[in-house]
Amino acid sequence: MKIIDTYPEILSLLDRLNGEFDMSLWENYITDISEELCDKLKEDSAIYDFHRDIRPVLLHAMRNRKKLETAHDSFLSAVYDLDGKVKKLTGTELQADIIFYLGLCNGAGWAMELTGKPTVLLGVEKIIELDWCGAETMASLIYHELGHIWHDVTGGARWEANTMRGKYILQLYREGIAMYFEQFLTGGSANYHQDQDGWLHWCRENRQALNAEYLRRLRANESAETFFGDWQAYRGHSDIGYFIGCEFIRHLAAKRPIDELARLDLATVYAEFEAYATQN
Repeated sequence: MKIIDTYPEILSLLDRLNGEFDMSLWENYITDISEELCDKLKEDSAIYDFHRDIRPVLLHAMRNRKKLETAHDSFLSAVYDLDGKVKKLTGTELQADIIFYLGLCNGAGWAMELTGKPTVLLGVEKIIELDWCGAETMASLIYHELGHIWHDVTGGARWEANTMRGKYILQLYREGIAMYFEQFLTGGSANYHQDQDGWLHWCRENRQALNAEYLRRLRANESAETFFGDWQAYRGHSDIGYFIGCEFIRHLAAKRPIDELARLDLATVYAEFEAYATQN
């Protein structure tokens, strides 16, 4: 794996910005990393109102140098011997770039392809906003996104979802695999980077009802969007789909090796989840 640490460039950029955000200066910084990345980030953020949704998060990050430093220290700790950790789980080496950068609120973590290579993007402005700067949370975030890349490489990224049911069984499957991958590398099945303010306790207390509601939506071909993303919520709690998916994948892992788990077709995943949700 190749580690691309733009922390020195971020500090230089912040000094030039002097407490305010200037898009042209940011574009110069990000283009030095990759012109393709600059285009992808701007395109992704275009659906949001810059002054209402993005600028406040950027200013908050820019004015919290201590959290930025903590996030960077955690990043360095998390990527130490990362190749060895991944090889221990999968038995193979994973070819990917990991970039620590200042984005446009494109996500704390984002697995994508950049210049033809699998890439994990770590947006420090979102990491600071979500207060995921600590060593354990940072490691979990990186491992989760690597889980997506490993899944795509191993499974061939061949899944097609043309219905609402297909879309959300695929998302449950993908996020479940990534969470399982993350938890293996962090060394504990109770390690959820989303666990704040009693999140995990609530999920466990409501496990059966959550599985049932997710299955109900799949059967009805309804959206399960509220189960994913820190900007969404189901019964007042965000990211519940990550818990549902991970517990489901752990159930499947009891009878399949991890490389086989990565290659399931969506019909099999749906049938397995239906049986799992109705039995539990």
